[in-house]
Amino acid sequence: MEFNKKNIKVILGIISFTIIFAAVCIKFSAFMTFVSSVFSVVMPFIAGGAIAFVLNVFMKIFEEKIFKKVKFKKLKRITSLILTILFVLLIILITIRVVVPEVADSIISVAKEIPDKISLLSEWLNVKLSDINNIDKIIDTLTNKIQDFKTADINEIIKMFSPVLSVVSSTFGIVSGTISTIASTFIAIVFSIYVLLQKERLLRQSRQIIYALFKEKTADRICKVCSLSNKTFQNFITGQCTESLILGTMFFISMLIFRMPYALMIALLIAVTSLIPIVGAFIGCIVGALLIFIESPQKAVIFVIMFLILQQIEGNLIYPHVVGNSVGLPSMWVLFAVTVGGNLMGVFGMLVFIPLSSVVYELISIFILKRLREKNIPSEKYIDNNDKPENKSDIPKKKKTLFSKKNKAATKTDSKK
Repeated sequence: MEFNKKNIKVILGIISFTIIFAAVCIKFSAFMTFVSSVFSVVMPFIAGGAIAFVLNVFMKIFEEKIFKKVKFKKLKRITSLILTILFVLLIILITIRVVVPEVADSIISVAKEIPDKISLLSEWLNVKLSDINNIDKIIDTLTNKIQDFKTADINEIIKMFSPVLSVVSSTFGIVSGTISTIASTFIAIVFSIYVLLQKERLLRQSRQIIYALFKEKTADRICKVCSLSNKTFQNFITGQCTESLILGTMFFISMLIFRMPYALMIALLIAVTSLIPIVGAFIGCIVGALLIFIESPQKAVIFVIMFLILQQIEGNLIYPHVVGNSVGLPSMWVLFAVTVGGNLMGVFGMLVFIPLSSVVYELISIFILKRLREKNIPSEKYIDNNDKPENKSDIPKKKKTLFSKKNKAATKTDSKK
């Protein structure tokens, strides 16, 4: 191997990577501590970016459709942002306004219909309150110990106050955690507002960094993959919100037909929880069934049967077609993405893995079709006449892809060969 500048750079890169990898393996616990500390610092900004990405979907509707003819760009941007925030806050307030009173009424009905549970609760509270009366005894004992203080009594005093100290420490931890969460949420919201107000500038700066760090051809690919990811995630959010609205409307109409209680609250609850792909509606079903069971066990059974029927319609017809088509992902892979994402990262993984799988699916499809065209393999060899592809990208057409820049003349010469 010749020791030119290129090969020397490759060798130095391999050596550096090996040293860093070995250091990470040796000091893995310290490395994970460092990563967690860095992640905790950066987390508000990541959350702010995610909030900005979601709000941008609604903000684009105001900018591109409602205020399309407004010439003043800054005025249109600020007005669209304010209306987007108000729209989201209105949805949250309506949800709280509908759900909270109904839940309060259900709690009151539970208190009236299950007095035995209340009596058990009162007995439990009496036992706990009786423990509080022991504080006087503790104070008297402490006074006596102070009068006749010895070094050996320190351990007894520590044992005596260990429950109190544990309560104080846990309370302090809860308060500090709450304050930290509020501060992080505030930083995330402010950061998302800055991102939405200057999204074009941030996009231009990001492209400048990519083209400055990578070769032009590699930078083109990165930018096109990022554009595909952005489009896929936005389509997923739109499709998920549409699916939740359809499912909530179906439940509201069905519950009105069967004259079930809490129709609006349960329908709204199912619509909100169904934002979690596939399994989210079951959370709303459990809560709704419990609320209806308090008033009428028979109607609760009818509600569960109705839920199973509507869930089959939603799972087999609405969700795969509305969300699956919005991200360009076949129904089978939607289920696969939800299962894998849920097992790895919980609810967040369910929300992220569907659009992420769609991006990977699209990139693999583009690569495979490109390879098939390069080998001049006719479509009859891998497509059955009776088999209609689910996705249009499965059909091998000569089109511009993310990784090919052949012009028409080049394609003609390749076909002649």
